[in-house]
Amino acid sequence: MIIRDMTVSDARRVAEIHTRAWQVAYEGILPSSVLDNINLEERVEMWRDTIIPMPNRDNIVLEEDGALLGWAAHGPSRDDDKDHAATRELYGIYINPDRFRHGYGQMLWAEVLKRMSIHEYSETTLWVLEENGRARGFYEKMGFELDAGISRKVDWLGGAVEVRYTRQT
Repeated sequence: MIIRDMTVSDARRVAEIHTRAWQVAYEGILPSSVLDNINLEERVEMWRDTIIPMPNRDNIVLEEDGALLGWAAHGPSRDDDKDHAATRELYGIYINPDRFRHGYGQMLWAEVLKRMSIHEYSETTLWVLEENGRARGFYEKMGFELDAGISRKVDWLGGAVEVRYTRQT
């Protein structure tokens, strides 16, 4: 089992995990029309051409015997109310749904923490769907706390509501 930097050659597998994890984790939370209409080729292109090469963003993958099992990404906070020099944002941890609840998310989070400790960030934030109890439980187990009263409606996700979590380092 290794964790390494994501490369553009990982784009297809990362997009497949991203898509499949959404379809499994968000079933019953997001409208079927959103989940059924994810365009894998657009996601591959998005990862390959935009996300992976993005500066100041750290994208990592978890690999076993050459097969990608999951990925994590973090970078500068996108929130206007945060000190961008002191706050990192966890953009996501996604695991192949066939491997949920095997500790792989914890492995990725431990690597993210290790990489963030090189810098002097005092806080990490993340956004999670309000109705995603599994993810919220995971992040709470990793030391995140609900940032009370901070939420946003995401129109392109059918009006789903996201809540913000924070973790002091």
